[in-house]
Amino acid sequence: MRAPDGLNVASLYSDFRIDEVAIAREVMAERVRVFTDRSVSGALSSPFGTLLLAAIIGPGAGWQQAAIWLVLINLGELLILGFGYRYRAVRPDARSSHVWARYQIGANAATGLAWGCSIWIMAVDPVSPLYLFNICVLVGVSALCVSIMSAFRLGMRLFALGVLLPPILHVFWISHPQAAQIGSGLSILLALELYYGHFARRQLIHGLDAAQRSRAQVAQLSQLRGELFQSNQQLGEKMPTLARHWNASTNWPPGTS
Repeated sequence: MRAPDGLNVASLYSDFRIDEVAIAREVMAERVRVFTDRSVSGALSSPFGTLLLAAIIGPGAGWQQAAIWLVLINLGELLILGFGYRYRAVRPDARSSHVWARYQIGANAATGLAWGCSIWIMAVDPVSPLYLFNICVLVGVSALCVSIMSAFRLGMRLFALGVLLPPILHVFWISHPQAAQIGSGLSILLALELYYGHFARRQLIHGLDAAQRSRAQVAQLSQLRGELFQSNQQLGEKMPTLARHWNASTNWPPGTS
């Protein structure tokens, strides 16, 4: 007996596989979305920190220098917001989302450098509490890169270097009495941020990959269920024909040959 035409259930299972290229593309798109959302959130909350820093250091460094630094840092934040809202408006597909990641990485790198340059632009007496306060603020800002910038290794490195490298260079340039201690401490902090940021990025990518694979499997299972339901209907429609073939091949009922 031959199976009815058009019914090949085995082929349904053979087509059940994951498109690795599509999964990688969707993971990249999700990384860009997460990176953009985190960057925009950070840029929206940034004025609280920038205004506080300028207000505290302004009397010692001069209000003109504080105003210059505020203009520079806000330009970087505006770039982040501009690219972020434009990305949300365009809603690029998975194939072109990486272009927007480059824009955000560049904007964040510029913002990080503006943060770090605060120690140069708003220069105060190196032994005053204001100088150490500025460094403490930069330490706190740089720590944010582990959570905000972890989606992309390059973005995290550029932001962390932009925030911490200027004060490291500055303490040695001015021959600060504790230049070795401050410089080594900031260097260790930079290394630790890059180290833990690496694991944060891997964890994020792993979670996004698992989520995309689950969605793909659910979609394929739904499609397979529909195809099996359709095949079951076809089989039901052909049951009378199968019964006649079976009766003819087995001479059933007796005496019909």
